[in-house]
Amino acid sequence: MTREQFEEAKRLLAEIDAELKSGALTAEQRKELETHRAKLAGSLLSTWLPFSWWRRLAMFVLLLLGTLWPLGGSPIWVVAWVLMLLFSPRIMGETAFSLGRFAAGFKNGRA
Repeated sequence: MTREQFEEAKRLLAEIDAELKSGALTAEQRKELETHRAKLAGSLLSTWLPFSWWRRLAMFVLLLLGTLWPLGGSPIWVVAWVLMLLFSPRIMGETAFSLGRFAAGFKNGRA
């Protein structure tokens, strides 16, 4: 996905959210928009690297820290690697999806 596609998907997702909040939809239209919203959100969370430069910089700094700390003998490098994962849209999307499935199963009494 290119940056232009990412920005377009983000803009379209905002429009769909605004339309869903307006409330002037039939049940069928609402269902269709919610399906499109879920697909767009999934595509936004499918990339491994973030598109914003400050998040990429944060990932790079944490990557450097994670590779350099073991040379000093400190175990804190593990924290840098875990924190680096928090900046990846794909990792965060998969985590949110898994937590949502768990919560839905727990809510329905299946967990």
